[in-house]
Amino acid sequence: MSDRPTLETRRPEASSPPQAKVTRFFDEAAGFWTQVYSAPGVFADTHRRRLELALAWIDSLGLQPGAHILVVGAGAGFEVIGLANRGYALTAIEPANTMVGIARGRADAAGCTGVRWVNGDAHALGFARESFDVVIALGVIPWLHTPALAMAEMGRVLRPGGWWLGSADNAVRLDRLVDPARNPVVAPLSRRIRKAVMRPSASARPKARMHTGRAVHRLLDDAGIDPVAEVTFGFGPFTLIGRSMLPEAVGRTINAKLTELALRGVPLARATGSQRLALGQKRLVTP
Repeated sequence: MSDRPTLETRRPEASSPPQAKVTRFFDEAAGFWTQVYSAPGVFADTHRRRLELALAWIDSLGLQPGAHILVVGAGAGFEVIGLANRGYALTAIEPANTMVGIARGRADAAGCTGVRWVNGDAHALGFARESFDVVIALGVIPWLHTPALAMAEMGRVLRPGGWWLGSADNAVRLDRLVDPARNPVVAPLSRRIRKAVMRPSASARPKARMHTGRAVHRLLDDAGIDPVAEVTFGFGPFTLIGRSMLPEAVGRTINAKLTELALRGVPLARATGSQRLALGQKRLVTP
């Protein structure tokens, strides 16, 4: 394989105020995101399934040992460790300093000492064009202030014929459809009313954005990447007017059964999971 991709000068977009707010949130919640993969509950089950599926899809690609993989939004390093243990050359970029420290420590403890860690932003990756064989972005798109810009960057550093693997929070998700307070038809009106009568708080935590399948395809297409495969999965926690509807054990059982149906391609279930995992391949010739 070729030498490790070189870093260029970072671009100014990376320090934008909206993204700085997201970075602070992840710095402050680093402990939560470190523990989520070992926690009980539907939310954690869904994140574990996402990681399992992502690693399985990578295994299916037949990559050569030493293939250069960029993990964007590396978080606590779970996918980084899984991929480094498979013999790939890993570069991990993450804007939150606390998360970088945690991820690096976890990787070193797991014997993954060859990972290159970069404190940086998805909107300004700073690597040379066509540097990586694979770009992975799990749980990143929902937190981007300008997803199209970040996707263009990921497409830029991906080699022609290389693979992009990422996830988005699904806008058409079953747990959202059944709760009037979160339903995409009713909820926007409620939000407009709240904005009209309440002053927004400067300290309010950032909100993750949701995307339809069509929106994800558009982001990929604009970045010069063709969709190859996608699934949705993760059902719940189910709420009614923001309050939990089901005991945790029941919710986890329902999530497991619906996720099984979704991954088998059963209509309705296959389109309404909370997470959308997508695999794409960069075009050999981009417009």
